[in-house]
Amino acid sequence: MDPIQLKAQLEALEAKLKAEVNAAAKAEITAQIDTLKGQLASIETLKTENIELKGKVATLETNAVANQKWINEQIAKQKEFPQGGAQPNTFDGVLGKMLDAKKDALKQYREGNGKGFSIEIDKKAVAIMGSSTHLTGSYFVQPTVVPGVISAPYEETHMRNILPVGTTNSNIIRYIRDNGGEGAPTTVAEGSAKPQADRDLAIYDAPVRKIAVHFRVPEEMIEDIPYLQSFLTMIGLEEVAVVEDDQILYGNNVGNNLSGLFPNATTFSAGTSTVTAPNEFDVLRAARKQLRNAKLNGPLVALVAPDDYFNMTSRKDTSGNYMFLSAYGVNLGQQIGINIIEHTSVVEDDFLVMQPRAAMIFDRAGTTVRFFDQDQDNAIKNLITIVIEKRIALPIFRPAGIIKGTFSTATTALLPAS
Repeated sequence: MDPIQLKAQLEALEAKLKAEVNAAAKAEITAQIDTLKGQLASIETLKTENIELKGKVATLETNAVANQKWINEQIAKQKEFPQGGAQPNTFDGVLGKMLDAKKDALKQYREGNGKGFSIEIDKKAVAIMGSSTHLTGSYFVQPTVVPGVISAPYEETHMRNILPVGTTNSNIIRYIRDNGGEGAPTTVAEGSAKPQADRDLAIYDAPVRKIAVHFRVPEEMIEDIPYLQSFLTMIGLEEVAVVEDDQILYGNNVGNNLSGLFPNATTFSAGTSTVTAPNEFDVLRAARKQLRNAKLNGPLVALVAPDDYFNMTSRKDTSGNYMFLSAYGVNLGQQIGINIIEHTSVVEDDFLVMQPRAAMIFDRAGTTVRFFDQDQDNAIKNLITIVIEKRIALPIFRPAGIIKGTFSTATTALLPAS
């Protein structure tokens, strides 16, 4: 309804209300007046919103015109240059244009009918001849940018993927190792004394050691290259993991080093076993026998260097046939119940055959990555320090469950007596 008509009805009702004497009629008229006032208020609100909406539409139309103008300008600029971006003028290009403009004079000069002439190249054109002062990176052709950083490859399997892992709130893991003993149970006659036995129990401590690294990079580098932060973090984590592998395998317990598996392992012993023309595969089988004699069984793991794994899988018989199915894609260790892992942290010629539960990794603090802008002179140079660290301990519960040796020595030990 039109607002003017509503106002007229409202005035008529208010006049009627003043003249009315009956209370019930007054109440009804008052309700009608309130309804009309509500309708008028709604209309006024709609009018205000309509005015605001028209203003927004006008603003959008103005912006659309400006945007279209910018788009048209960009399209015009693109048409001026070949696809792939604006190409700067080169000395050859500028000279070519000048010669083309003087082609008639040049033709007459060649025919001997004209006089000499000069070509003037303005200073701005000449200045673009070189790229060192005008193009960042000293190239004219735009490069194809591959996102991310092509990083160096790292180990596929880390030692914490092989050994069980736990956590600790202490700086030392204290554990009791059973080193055997004297005496043993036996059959006893009726009325006879029972045999005595004892166990050689010893307390061992595995201290927590820290492995850490840090990078210092410009703040702008992280802000301008978003993936750089994650790249540095990934690299740092992998490098810390490599050091952890080295410590777990070869740590000598000196200074801040762990006491590793190789220094604590039991030395390989061929026992009474002999093999004609023994090879690396025979050595691992003999090490498995040594573990089984110590009442340790699977799952067993063998760690070897990549070069030794290659030698194992490349063995051929006198007919030139591969001796082991791993050369055809079957895991070599499946034939003897050992998971053979080639690991770059293992020194060539070394081998380690173990029951993984013979040792354990304890994390005192998981791997942490922290960023600092208040390190050294970072604040005045806008540098960021990225610190990556972890704290671990390595208790070795059963040295008898870890067999170590070198292939060269072990194969000699397996030879039959001459």
